[in-house]
Amino acid sequence: MKVGEWKQAQWVALDVLAWLIALAAMVGLINDDMVALSNISSTNYIIIGLAILVMVLLGISLGEYSSPQRVWPGSRTEDIVLFILNMAASVTASALTIILVTNPPIEWFIPLAAGICATLFGILARTVARWIATNFRSKHRCERLVILGAGRRAKYFINSLTDAGTSRDNRFQVVAVVDPEQGSVHRFHGLRVVRGIEQLEDVASRTRAESVIIATDEALSTEYINVLNHICEESQLRLLVLPPVEEYSRHRGARTTSQVREINIADLIGRQPLNLDETKVSSFIRGKKVLVTGAGGSIGSEICRQVHRFGPSELIMLDRDEGGLHATQLSLTGTALLDGSDTVLADIRDAETLNQIFAERQPDIVYHAAALKHLPLLESYPAEAVQTNVVGTQNVLNAAARANVCTFINISTDKAANPASILGESKRAAERLTAHMGNEHSGVWASVRFGNVFGSRGSVITTFQRQIEEGGPVTVTHPEVERYFMTIPEASQLVLQATVVAESGETLVLEMGKPVRIADLARNLIKLHDADVDIVYTGLREGEKISEDLVDDREEAAVGDRHPLITEVRVEAEPLDPSIDFYTHDHQGARRWLAEHGGSEQTHAVMSAAVGEQS
Repeated sequence: MKVGEWKQAQWVALDVLAWLIALAAMVGLINDDMVALSNISSTNYIIIGLAILVMVLLGISLGEYSSPQRVWPGSRTEDIVLFILNMAASVTASALTIILVTNPPIEWFIPLAAGICATLFGILARTVARWIATNFRSKHRCERLVILGAGRRAKYFINSLTDAGTSRDNRFQVVAVVDPEQGSVHRFHGLRVVRGIEQLEDVASRTRAESVIIATDEALSTEYINVLNHICEESQLRLLVLPPVEEYSRHRGARTTSQVREINIADLIGRQPLNLDETKVSSFIRGKKVLVTGAGGSIGSEICRQVHRFGPSELIMLDRDEGGLHATQLSLTGTALLDGSDTVLADIRDAETLNQIFAERQPDIVYHAAALKHLPLLESYPAEAVQTNVVGTQNVLNAAARANVCTFINISTDKAANPASILGESKRAAERLTAHMGNEHSGVWASVRFGNVFGSRGSVITTFQRQIEEGGPVTVTHPEVERYFMTIPEASQLVLQATVVAESGETLVLEMGKPVRIADLARNLIKLHDADVDIVYTGLREGEKISEDLVDDREEAAVGDRHPLITEVRVEAEPLDPSIDFYTHDHQGARRWLAEHGGSEQTHAVMSAAVGEQS
């Protein structure tokens, strides 16, 4: 029997025993003498048995003995349920005493009085049990915790602590509940609910709390989280965040509590949880063969993880980075033997190999995430951008077309809108190639465009964290430079959502929220690390802009036409210019080719003017 089931069985036995004792005491008081068991008739036993049966069955159906998710421990709901159970048993017994002849006689009001006494005892017993568990739960020390919120998420979390019991995996001891909203819950798991975040500092001081966990049902605003973070810093409290409530449905107990994490930079800049339409995504992916290029990269690996949970018939992970494939397979299966058919070591520059792989595996859906993405490096080596981001993309497109792929999604970047860099121009060229394929072949051929991703390889966050750990300084290019940011899971989930609504030949732009100033990002990271380091401004690098665009000046955007977080645009479709073969190893030639075929409107105007002057 599991720990949670054993605890419920104990409460069943205690409630039944309390009702029996209360009934016997009431009979004794009325008759001025206790009745010997041998003098109790079989009719009385039948009445008592039926009353107990009603109590237990009703307790199971209401959730008191079966589902802590429905009856909050220590809440008024639990008190009411206990009263209902005891009085149901009492009413049953009272009704039967009127109908049947009892020996010794039991007056109809005696079971009712016993029910009231048993209810009071049940509430008292549970209160004492919670007090003992809180103060003498085990020899290992738990972190004293204030819960912020008194709704569904908080309920699930406390129940997960209850399931963990005194296990060493249970890291927390709840000492207070603070509700930022003026809700209707006044008592929560035996603790009085304190209203208002302004009470947090005083509550933490009185309870000797060490941490605060955000467990509100509604996502808090960026400003609210920053205020909360400031209060915790002043009070020397750790600020923690719960995983999505769905995690509690899948993992109860200590496994769930282990998923609690500290607040991170994404929380401070206001990236809110994404509500993915899992039903549509699941019906689209389930049972299909899915191939992901760049599966060892940050976005590609997360796409693999997201796709994997929707049950494709086959997930094919392709990359030239064997270390990346090893890490992705390990995250999916817990082992990384790299000896199965799910991992494919190949380079998208190798057209012949790609054709062979696609012909053999016959994928239904392709996510093309393989690319070179480091802007400053590609400014020095534009021919490499041509070989991978342009020719490599065309190789994947051709192989997919030959294999009659149904859906092809090219992963792009916001730098492809009004591009000012080699990276942006090469990715816009890839968008144009994908759109052209949509005009030439059946199925869906589309691109998905989004901005910077937290935690991806080589991201500014990773760089800042390393600089802070090494004592600084933190280097920022310009005080006003700003970028759009998403988390890796958020970007990957929106890619899957875009797959469902995409139409062939278009580029889908993901909702990125408000741009974030990089200098503010650096300051928040320094604050999170409690570090004393300087910020040094180094100047914009070649190809960098102060602000990025999500939509090109030449594009007309349809905002939220099919999904509130997705904007649809159309790029100019273009087949691959055969002259590109001359520029795959010529950096200057590659630079000119990219400016012509992937450049911004401004770049084209400059080139046209230059040609006019020469003529």
